[in-house]
Amino acid sequence: MSVNDTPRVKPVQSSKRFMSIQYLRGIAALMVVLTHSSIYLEQIYGDNSLRVVFGDYWSYFGVIIFFCISGFLLTSLAMKTRWLVFILHRCVRIFPLYFMVLLLLVIAMWLSGRAIPALDWRILLLIPIGPETYRPLHVEWTLVYEVAYYFILTFFCMVAFRRHLLIFYIVWFLMLTFIFLTGRTFGHHMLPHGWAVYLTSWNIAFILGGFAWMLYDRQYLKWWSGLLGTVLILSCTIHPMATVFFAPVGVSLLIAYFIQREQQAKTPFQSNILECLGNWSYAIYLVHVPILLAVLPVFLNRGHSLLSAWFCSLGLILLVSACLGQMDLLVYRKLKKRIDVAFIRKEMT
Repeated sequence: MSVNDTPRVKPVQSSKRFMSIQYLRGIAALMVVLTHSSIYLEQIYGDNSLRVVFGDYWSYFGVIIFFCISGFLLTSLAMKTRWLVFILHRCVRIFPLYFMVLLLLVIAMWLSGRAIPALDWRILLLIPIGPETYRPLHVEWTLVYEVAYYFILTFFCMVAFRRHLLIFYIVWFLMLTFIFLTGRTFGHHMLPHGWAVYLTSWNIAFILGGFAWMLYDRQYLKWWSGLLGTVLILSCTIHPMATVFFAPVGVSLLIAYFIQREQQAKTPFQSNILECLGNWSYAIYLVHVPILLAVLPVFLNRGHSLLSAWFCSLGLILLVSACLGQMDLLVYRKLKKRIDVAFIRKEMT
């Protein structure tokens, strides 16, 4: 059969774009930025007034939202995407902007006359190598977890193993629960080494995000799912141990509930501001700590108040993220399209 006689193959389709998820991404990025800005303001200005307001719970829930979203969306993709296409899509989503921000940081350090520390190549590839190595963006640890999760799901993109994903999630969840409840540790909690990256409680958010998609896909969600998710999140203040389980369960239920409501509503809630923040969320996450560390000492030396330094640094983060975020989306869509076209041509020949 010639190429012209071959039936046209449809491009690989990604999950439907859910605006609820874009909004949650934007909110999660802001939660992380608010906590980190309060931490660095306390360190540099010696004033903890903002730290009291934006405590660790803000950044914790921001990360949990990101991980639950990944679990929800990528589980849906794993059910319908070829394994090589899946991992290539993930790579072009996470690495181009990451490398771009690292390059801009190196250039900024060189222009300012600061010494440029040596970078371990394994850090550049987001390989889990423990806490000892310098990480220039100070947030790479979550990307290490994301990439590790990508590789797990790539295995289940293979048709023969897709039907076993739910069983794998259940076994993985039970194993993590046993490890947590027995107090076992496998190296640094946020910066593990090697396979230990799969044995920390952060992975619970990915798993429960995947469970939430399965509930949504099978239409098992009830009207009270959103209420239950809210109650579980509020109950996290009761005990730190409850946070490990209740936070990802509550967030996952809310994600699935919001998406279900969005699909059912005749006129879904729309917010251009939250949509923009969602589009820029990855850029916000990558650039905010280097910007804070660069500009806050300058504001202090020039006698600016804590609040003016805070507002100006947040404004600069959003400005830089808007530029990089739009560029990131364009690059991702182009690279993703090229991958899809390449696989179409491969199937047509």
